[in-house]
Formats: sequence, C-alpha cells, structure tokens
Amino acid sequence: MKNFKASRRYAKAVMFLFNDNDNYIILRDNFNYFCSFIKKNEDIFLFLKNPIIRINDKVKTLDLCFSNFSLNLVFVNFVKILIFKKRIDLLFEIHEHLLNIINEKIDVVKINLFSNVLLEIDIKNKFLETMENIFKKKIILNETLDPNILGGIKLSFRDIILDGTINNSFSILKKKIINENFLEATIWI
Repeated sequence: MKNFKASRRYAKAVMFLFNDNDNYIILRDNFNYFCSFIKKNEDIFLFLKNPIIRINDKVKTLDLCFSNFSLNLVFVNFVKILIFKKRIDLLFEIHEHLLNIINEKIDVVKINLFSNVLLEIDIKNKFLETMENIFKKKIILNETLDPNILGGIKLSFRDIILDGTINNSFSILKKKIINENFLEATIWI
C-alpha cells in the first residue's frame, strides 16, 4: 500500500460518519458492492481517476452509476469527496483499511494463510480454535494456494506477517552467507 497513511485516515473518517455496529455493516456492504462494481467495470474507475476529465463530469457520471444502486447517501457523498480531493485512486486501499477497522469493531480477525496445499479439515479446525483462543475473537480464515511456496505456511493479519515457509528460511540463510557469516549460517542449519 503506497499511500498507507492517507488511505487509513480516509477509512477512519468514513467510519466516524457511520457510528455504530449496524451502520458499520451497511458501510461495509456498500463499499464491498461498489468496489466489486468498479473491479468489473475498470473503464469507469479509469474515467474517475483520469486527471484530464473535469470533476463535475466525473460526479455526473458517478450519479448516473449510483442511480441504479440503492447505496447509502453518506457513502455516495464520501465517494464524491474522494473525487473532489483527487483521491479516488485510494479507493481499494481505503476499502482494505475499512474492512480491517470494521472487523476490529465487530470482534472479528481476518487471517490470510498462504501455503502450497490446502489444510486438511481437522488441522484447519484446530488452527481456527487456537487462533480464536489467542485473539478471543471470531476468526475469518482466507486460504490462498501459492505454488511458489516450497513448504510451510505464511500468515498475515492486520499489519503483521508471520513467514514460516521454507522459502523464507532459505532467504535468511542466503543473507547470512552473503554477509560472510558463514559460520553462523552453518550453525543455523
């Protein structure tokens, strides 16, 4: 995320406008719907980001798009602010921060798990149970198959990455060898 601070500030600002758990769900659903629409219709997003096109034309186009949806007025105005401030390019980063903040508010932790094979059901259930005991929150697990991983798993949640892959171990070993700490590297093996 290249504009981490700005997108996080926008996410917090829009959260302030939707000030309770029921409204957070409305905001999340509106954001999810709009972002999926934009991903499917990339030309509209390119149009909204284009610096040559006048802001009023962008807002009119956006109003036409929104007229077909039943989106919350505060959310619609928030998207218009992003256009006026020329920050619409942060939409997906804001969405990511927003989901993390909402999950935190409603006691949910989203964990991304990367491996070269899917976890077996019993291992997955044990992992979820352990994570729920650690965080004392409901866990949403997003498993991603990555054929580049030789073995092990990599976890990411919030702003934390735990890399227990063989690839990472090789990378650490390579750095130690390159830094002429060969003796330390052999002890590590």
